[in-house]
Amino acid sequence: MNELFAVDSIVKPDNNMVTMIFIVLLVIYALYRVLMGQLSAKRNDEPILVGEGMLGAGGLTSMTRGKLEGYSYNLMTNDSGRVIMLVQLPQNTWTHIVAYGDKSGLGSLAKDKLKSKWLQPVVLEGNFPNYFHMYASKGSEVSLREVFAPDVMADFIDFCREHDFEIFHDMLYVSKAEHANDAADSTTMVQDVKTFLRKNSTELARL
Repeated sequence: MNELFAVDSIVKPDNNMVTMIFIVLLVIYALYRVLMGQLSAKRNDEPILVGEGMLGAGGLTSMTRGKLEGYSYNLMTNDSGRVIMLVQLPQNTWTHIVAYGDKSGLGSLAKDKLKSKWLQPVVLEGNFPNYFHMYASKGSEVSLREVFAPDVMADFIDFCREHDFEIFHDMLYVSKAEHANDAADSTTMVQDVKTFLRKNSTELARL
């Protein structure tokens, strides 16, 4: 009976086993930190274009409200005269998308904000990345490439180059790019967005 409890009879883990357990624990801890960071980012997630330091700086004032192609909208302006349109989508997309063209001035300003929101670059097919940049919530890249297929992108690439836009859950935000020819023209802004909604209502409904 005593032999069953002898110290020598206890199986002792070797160094390799201890090392393996330590590595597994480190991996679990690292995954936990990443998950907590993503959850924190989602809790603190908010639209970028109308946020602090962007177009919303100094406050936004409503210019006009109405409907375009069946969508409710609110056309707003900031203290610098830049205009931005908020369009209510009929469904909650449960995603966050930020996109801007090569005439935008948001590239450097939005870089840190895009990173803090855990948004990932969406690599579109064809030569569109030369003119148009898109970022989206992690895990939505594949579905977005299906929605924004080359034939679809060809229909509104001119719009994308001239505008900055963002989709946050059930709201679409559109503003004229800083270096567009008519960046502060609210009349052309309304017409441009109306055309965009009419041509791309199917794609917006698929998000």
